[in-house]
Amino acid sequence: PDVVCLDDLVEYSVPPQPSNLYYWYGTASPFFASTPNDHSIEVDWTTPGTFEICVRIVPTEFDCVDYDVYCKTVTVKPPFDVGPDFAEICTDDSQTFFSGAAADWVAWDATGGSTSIAFNTTVATVTPGLLAPGFYEIRATDVSGTAQFCNTQASAYLTVVGAAPSLPLS
Repeated sequence: PDVVCLDDLVEYSVPPQPSNLYYWYGTASPFFASTPNDHSIEVDWTTPGTFEICVRIVPTEFDCVDYDVYCKTVTVKPPFDVGPDFAEICTDDSQTFFSGAAADWVAWDATGGSTSIAFNTTVATVTPGLLAPGFYEIRATDVSGTAQFCNTQASAYLTVVGAAPSLPLS
């Protein structure tokens, strides 16, 4: 089955044939409908769960009455996320990032600037002096193996600002 994220807008299609009519149906939430001759449909997945989306293809050439049905199973899961999305701190400050996995194991790393670091928890705190001034991508990876999310990696961004240089007063 296909896995999509909650609130994703996904297009499904079959190869178009000018002499066919296409009727889309399924157990998708929200309910969707299409007009005949539309070989594609967009579905806004707003409810988690497992659904089936189908298309009935009816050939109109030569007065055919047969039709083909193609179905696909779609599993809608919440996204794995981290927050805050953006933060800016001074080198003597700290910043905590949280993952969407409340009880699962998450591997963290920070890249960019001049330093790489790693954490192994659902919460990661950048402590004073840990990162040199620079711009960092804080990446979290769900390594729990539970497949509870539609994605396994998410990022936040951190800017670490160094202290302003002291200038003599004249």
